[in-house]
Amino acid sequence: MKRLLFSFLKKKWWMVLVLVVVGGVVYAAVGRKPSPPQMVTVVVERGVLRQSVEATGTLEAIDRVDLAFDTSGTVRSLFAKVGDDVKAGDLLAELEANDLRAAVQSAGRAVQIAQANLAKAEAGSTTEAVEIAQAAVTVAEAGVSAAAVSFENSQQEAEKTKTVADEQVASAQAALESASSALLNVQSKDVQAEKEAWEDFVGILQTAMISDRSDLSEADEVLGIDNVSANDDFEDVLSATDESVLVAAENAYDIAKKSRDAAEPLTFALTTDASSSSINVVVALVETALADTAETLLYTRQALDATAVSTATFSSTELSNLKASVDTARQDIQKKQDALVAQLQTIETLVVTSKTQEDAASRTVAEAEQAVVSAQASQSSSMVTVDAAVRSAEAALVSQQAALVQAQANVAQVEANPRSVDLAPLEAEVGRTQSEFAAAQARLAKAEIRSPIDGKVTDVKVEEGEQVASAAVSPVVIVQATQKAFKIVVDVPESDIAKVSVDDLVEITFDAFGEDTVVKGRVTEIDPAQKTVEGVVFYETTVHLDTTDGLDLKPGLSSNVTIVTAEVADALMIPQRSVLERGKDKYVRVARPADLNIYDERTVKIGLRGDEGRVQVLKGLSEGETIIVSIRD
Repeated sequence: MKRLLFSFLKKKWWMVLVLVVVGGVVYAAVGRKPSPPQMVTVVVERGVLRQSVEATGTLEAIDRVDLAFDTSGTVRSLFAKVGDDVKAGDLLAELEANDLRAAVQSAGRAVQIAQANLAKAEAGSTTEAVEIAQAAVTVAEAGVSAAAVSFENSQQEAEKTKTVADEQVASAQAALESASSALLNVQSKDVQAEKEAWEDFVGILQTAMISDRSDLSEADEVLGIDNVSANDDFEDVLSATDESVLVAAENAYDIAKKSRDAAEPLTFALTTDASSSSINVVVALVETALADTAETLLYTRQALDATAVSTATFSSTELSNLKASVDTARQDIQKKQDALVAQLQTIETLVVTSKTQEDAASRTVAEAEQAVVSAQASQSSSMVTVDAAVRSAEAALVSQQAALVQAQANVAQVEANPRSVDLAPLEAEVGRTQSEFAAAQARLAKAEIRSPIDGKVTDVKVEEGEQVASAAVSPVVIVQATQKAFKIVVDVPESDIAKVSVDDLVEITFDAFGEDTVVKGRVTEIDPAQKTVEGVVFYETTVHLDTTDGLDLKPGLSSNVTIVTAEVADALMIPQRSVLERGKDKYVRVARPADLNIYDERTVKIGLRGDEGRVQVLKGLSEGETIIVSIRD
């Protein structure tokens, strides 16, 4: 039995091992907690931020230098003539540049003002200022006492105002109830009167249509259209002198008959409770029917006037009788038309009168409602006013108390020495104005020609008052070297050339002397023509050495050139990769002091983009704050 068990375990040991390993992995996966993300942070610091462009070139000896202005303008003064010996830095010519000189003077005065403000702050408060601050404490104490009395008075006034406003609102509401009741009474009477007028109108319409049928039959007694035998005695002489009148009468009869047939069924279908809109539809049809019948009777009368008489079958007496019958029918039609118009005017007058009465009653209600609203508004306004007065008095009391505390604190502040945090913005302003002063001087230098080397003037190609173009066109002064002078021509790629300007400072090192030996120079020329090397666009930039510093320089030495394109002496700096973008806005993540793993997003304004991946912060951050550069899982 033991042998069998041992044999089984020996054969299945690998299964046991697998189970153990799997169990360990599952336990590790379940029990392991995810590690928090790692925050890479940096502290916002202040210092010199430099932007530069690096290039390489070969040292060249120069025998002469062709000099020109970096801008166009009018030559103001020439300070050298052919044959003069000049030193490096000597002013040779200048343009009319009053605006640039004024800018230099203004920037210089701004530096003086900033320095004066800083000196004033460092000097601290005067004895007079301390006495004024102490006097302010006395004034504030008196203000607190007066504000307390005013606060109590405003509370009493608020109670009185509330009682009066409540009584005014109650009176206005009673007047509104009375006016509303009067309006309902007027509306009830007007509705009944208008209803009776429309009921009468239905009878007038129906009577008119009865007359219309009868009077149109009188015309047919003459025309013989439907009653064909009615005019047998005089048909041959009817309208004998003017047949066109008879034709017009017959046509008018057909039209009047159709109008009558269209109006009649709708008219007699009306009931006394018909709506005014239904009655108005019938009124239009009845008016048309009466007008068409009246026109038919008119033409019929004219046909009788054109009828011959004294025949064997038709006498003048019979003609006169027919004319009288037609005239009677015409008068009847006219009466019915007048009755329609009169009833319409009656209804219109009734409506106008009703509306006038209702409008008057409605105005009374509206005025009463407005009186209620005004009373409520006055109540609300009064309460707002008195509440505001109470709050204002209370706020004035609090303000006076705060003013007292502020005045007491101000005494302590005036007597205290100035703090470094208060001096910091003034010191920053001094640095800013100095930077602007230097920038103004640099702009003025572009309107000047200074010799980059020691030498002799061999040619002056302009005269005072002459208009000249920029350096890209032609030289103004030519200086021949009288001792060793050197230059370096470097290729600056198109991605950096926009940063480089003539007269930019240059730092130069040579492979032969090591990186610790630095020679100063200056950009004197930028060739506007491009050149392409292996598909990359470059611009030739010439650098003249200011001094050799006692070095034994030789043409052909390999040179490493650093052109300083911009520099801010007192800049807030952060890594550029810490700046994120969202649309057009730029922001950084500012870590909270209590927990650096928690951060707030803050919008920033970026200035100069400098070397070593750093950028200047113009707005949004303060020195010493901690920001997050990146977050790693």
